[in-house]
Amino acid sequence: MTLAEKATSSHSKPLSIEVSDITVREFEEHDLADVKYLFEKNIDHTSGEITSDEFLYEQVAQDIKNKKSINRRLGIWHEGKLVGYVSLVPSEISFEPDDVEVAYFVDKDHVGKGIARIAVGAVVKHEDDQGHNVIATVNPSNHASLNLLKKLGFHESHIDDDSRIVLAKQALITNDLAERFGLM
Repeated sequence: MTLAEKATSSHSKPLSIEVSDITVREFEEHDLADVKYLFEKNIDHTSGEITSDEFLYEQVAQDIKNKKSINRRLGIWHEGKLVGYVSLVPSEISFEPDDVEVAYFVDKDHVGKGIARIAVGAVVKHEDDQGHNVIATVNPSNHASLNLLKKLGFHESHIDDDSRIVLAKQALITNDLAERFGLM
């Protein structure tokens, strides 16, 4: 069963992880106003990497409303307040059908408190336990994210066409590599 098949069959039980005073869970429709506020508040903080425009919010909102979406959109709550975002989507980089790409940010007022380390670490561990290789693509100037991912066990794989660093938890067979060796 591919990741897409698993995602559509498993959405009856939304992902929810609790670690100390942090909860990471899939967004629900009643969260949409808070999600929009979080995105709008942090446009400058994320350097356009995640919240660059209204289109992405609309994509996220559509995925939240569509219970069968293969894209998983999660919120990070700290002491009951929405303070961050995590996205898990099927990888467009990897040849392996179960590989997922993670993207995330923490509200600018909550940076430096270890929230991203705990939340992203918990999500990555969950995906590892499910047998999914987790991949992240990071702007080279985003030292905090690069350091966090390396602390979580990610290794640099390559530089993509947009000059971003691609990191993965396990060895990564890219679509380009698979095509080069006749696997596609």
